[in-house]
Amino acid sequence: MRLELSALTWNRSNVIQQATSSILCNQLGSLVLALCLILGYASLKPQVAHAQTFENARVAYSEGRFLDAAQIGETLGTSEGFALAAQSLTIYAHYIAEEDEQKTYLEQAVEMANKAVQVNAKNANAHLQLARAIGR
Repeated sequence: MRLELSALTWNRSNVIQQATSSILCNQLGSLVLALCLILGYASLKPQVAHAQTFENARVAYSEGRFLDAAQIGETLGTSEGFALAAQSLTIYAHYIAEEDEQKTYLEQAVEMANKAVQVNAKNANAHLQLARAIGR
């Protein structure tokens, strides 16, 4: 009987040690997981910011803020951004700008569309915006 009590005591302390060890491992595992998530988020942040900026350009365009959309699109430096800038400038030139300003905005639109094509010649929208800016 005494042997069983001793074994029971040993098992209880063994269980306590295992539980303590498990808790520490879980806390350490949680810390490592949190660190990985933070580092992973930090590496994705520039991509998320880029997506938000392009989305902001699209929102500005859809709200009729064509010059804002053109500025945001140009600052992106991507084919998609330049194409959106060209589209925005073309719309602005044809429908909003004063008659004496139209040529300037259309020239800027052609410049943006050419940049869009240079950055990615396979971007069909870039070619479409170039044709629109030229007046085709």
